[in-house]
Amino acid sequence: MGATSWISTGISAVAAAVSIAALMISIAANRASGPRVSILSSKLSGTGPDLWLAVKISNSGRSEIDVDGAWAGWFGQTNTTMPIRLQGGSSKVLTFISTFPSKDNLDFTLSVQIELGNGQTMLKRLTLSEREIAYEMGRIAALREQRPVVEKPEGFTMAIDIV
Repeated sequence: MGATSWISTGISAVAAAVSIAALMISIAANRASGPRVSILSSKLSGTGPDLWLAVKISNSGRSEIDVDGAWAGWFGQTNTTMPIRLQGGSSKVLTFISTFPSKDNLDFTLSVQIELGNGQTMLKRLTLSEREIAYEMGRIAALREQRPVVEKPEGFTMAIDIV
């Protein structure tokens, strides 16, 4: 084996190593270029007798994706107009509005389900703190006590004129 064959074998080995490295970089870039949707945060609040759940979702990938629907436990479907387009590197807040469930149906966990335009479904369990629940229950109970209960007089009927 002469010196020329060793040089050609060395060059071939270096070329193969560079090709494998380029392939690995290409695979990593391809994975990073797609959408990467995640739930960043959630916040429970209330106005009047209603509870509001704000869930912030983010797309940390490079490409955009549609969000076709979202549900959150006893809150039901989102009040945010769907579908929405989530650009790469952006975030949106999804709003859920519901009345407070009865104590029998109350659970401290909510499953948030987000349906994406590429057919994937994202599921995350949110745990509500006892402090959040107790605060909202107290606030709603106070609202209910402030409302006067009006008794319907005997013989009262309600008629609606349709014009």
